[in-house]
Amino acid sequence: MRETYRIPLLNLLLGITGAIDLIDPRIATHQKRVAYIAFSLGREAGLSDARLRDLIVAGVLHDIGALSYKERLSMGQFETQSARHSEIGYHFLRRFSLFSGIADIVRFHHHHYEAAQQDHIPLESQVLSLADRVETLILPERNILTQVERITRIVSGHRGGMFNPELTDAFIRLALKESFWFSAVSTSLDQILHAEASLPTLEMDLDALESFTRFFAQLIDFRSRFTATHSIGVSACAEELARLSGFNERQLRMMRIAGYLHDLGKLGVPLEILEKPGRLTAEEVDVIKGHPFYTYTVVRSISGLEEIAEWGALHHERLNGQGYPFHYQTGDLSLGSRIVAVADVFVALCEDRPYRAGMSQEKALKIITDMALDHHLDTAVVERLERHLARINRARMEAQQAAEREYQSFTEAISAGVAL
Repeated sequence: MRETYRIPLLNLLLGITGAIDLIDPRIATHQKRVAYIAFSLGREAGLSDARLRDLIVAGVLHDIGALSYKERLSMGQFETQSARHSEIGYHFLRRFSLFSGIADIVRFHHHHYEAAQQDHIPLESQVLSLADRVETLILPERNILTQVERITRIVSGHRGGMFNPELTDAFIRLALKESFWFSAVSTSLDQILHAEASLPTLEMDLDALESFTRFFAQLIDFRSRFTATHSIGVSACAEELARLSGFNERQLRMMRIAGYLHDLGKLGVPLEILEKPGRLTAEEVDVIKGHPFYTYTVVRSISGLEEIAEWGALHHERLNGQGYPFHYQTGDLSLGSRIVAVADVFVALCEDRPYRAGMSQEKALKIITDMALDHHLDTAVVERLERHLARINRARMEAQQAAEREYQSFTEAISAGVAL
């Protein structure tokens, strides 16, 4: 009997959007609120259950293409229009079959109704557009019911221009319900979405899980040219080190997945930090230090992936307790997590960064050997890297060269779409 993993889709999506919202706390919960408002509006407008489920998923992921502080903050402005972040989100989502059905919804969610009439934009995009703009009008410092008249007046003023007239009318009806507003600003929005939405629990074998997590590796890496192939490279390097350490075939697949997911928490690190050419400030370093914790939180919440979460998320822990975020020591760290730590350092040193060029494999190995002598990294794993350096580096380079070709195709498609 094949091993099956059960992944509650809504739990996973809320974890991912929670990581993304860390980019700026001023607009935290924006995507979840938009998902709830879009779902409620779609239900008021009489959309089918299947279309409502699509709205929930699209709402939670609609700003997945906004990569920087600047882009994220622009989302909070009522008049904002950003073809680029919508186009990036579209190209992320269309790459994976599970989300390809909502890609167009996300792509057109900043188009006005007047354009929708001409371009045959999906009705769900129009619902999402209205929900997105309503969310920007909510002022967190004021009681929500005191804002209803103002929000309704502004939305009504754009009926037939920015917004679909029938959806505007549905929103006006919805706005009469205090329960809608209380739910929209509730601190228990996760639980409300769980109660309202009936998203499926995905059942995946190891093949499907690997394909699923490779999508997330691209979602993490393709945000910057400096990280475009990083997770794929760590995955390949860690798999080779695990094979040399005696891992069985199932464990090797799990290691590959751990490599794909190890930087999932970097979805909450803005582009300004990832691509900063100079030294990071103390505050920026603190932002970086959060990413393995959020990787651990999101991946570990999925039943059956606890070991993968441990291997992948603890890649910044050090044997002497000087790593982060848990400050684990030798006895706390499994062989799998030690392997990913070595793979992550090796691949990072060999890659270009905004502040330096990539190092040769020999120079990278010298630094890693010194780290092992200082009890940062596992000596036995580093010795395997040294003995089989050519083989491991070849696996890394082949994997990263393939990922680089995919990244180039991805960026070209975005540029062509934004230019339309």
